[in-house]
Amino acid sequence: SGAPPADSLAPWGSRVGAYLIDAVVEAILALVLALPLVAIVSPDNTASSVAILVATAVVILGYPTVMLATTNGKTIGKRLVGLRVVRAGGAPMTWGRAAMRELVMRGLVIGLIGTLTFGIVGILDLLWPLWDKQNQTLHDHGAETWVVRDRVS
Repeated sequence: SGAPPADSLAPWGSRVGAYLIDAVVEAILALVLALPLVAIVSPDNTASSVAILVATAVVILGYPTVMLATTNGKTIGKRLVGLRVVRAGGAPMTWGRAAMRELVMRGLVIGLIGTLTFGIVGILDLLWPLWDKQNQTLHDHGAETWVVRDRVS
């Protein structure tokens, strides 16, 4: 299957730590992006709300994709807790694989189904590594990626 050795797989707690750090980074980035948009459309509350939603969506989908593709599988959160995302056989991330993991699997599939299930699938995705033999989330399975301990920071 091309899975990394079991002793290199990221522990669930480290993955959650990276996720929480990245959520803070994404919130800050979304705020920085949304503020100028809101200032432009400020007289209109509906337009301001749309600007905030668009900025948030761009950041949540774009930040991890760009980071994984340009830093060999590391977001800021993953770097800080010593993790990275790899492909089968430990191959480095590519733009295509990063987009498949973050935009298609995590954003579209997990996000859409998560919305339809009132967040249940999103929670399952986050918890999945607790019982998965290769510590993979559902979006990792779909993208054929693994989160591993980064031996070289």
